[in-house]
Amino acid sequence: MNFNSAQYQHKPLSPHEMSNLKAQIFPLIERRLTELGIPRSAYVMGGESNAAQLCIDTDGDFWSVFTSERGERFNPGLFFDPWSAGNYFVWELMRRHKDIFPDHPVIPFCF
Repeated sequence: MNFNSAQYQHKPLSPHEMSNLKAQIFPLIERRLTELGIPRSAYVMGGESNAAQLCIDTDGDFWSVFTSERGERFNPGLFFDPWSAGNYFVWELMRRHKDIFPDHPVIPFCF
């Protein structure tokens, strides 16, 4: 099997479309994190942090999950779609909160 990168084209969204998508996705993620008992102080959605929190935001045409500390981004993960980014974001927060999730199960779909 040969890999053909032309099959995997990414259609960029306009800033307005991206903003609308964030407005739809972020509440779904937040609801799931609340159900899981992840403290709101552990993450930031739609921006950066000065307190070593996990963040999710858009970065141009991509979705980015990263740790932000003192305005700097560390360990970024870039995703084409919000569902992959959101699932990784929830999974990583669960991994970081071993006090709540000592066995840290692998979750195929989080929200």
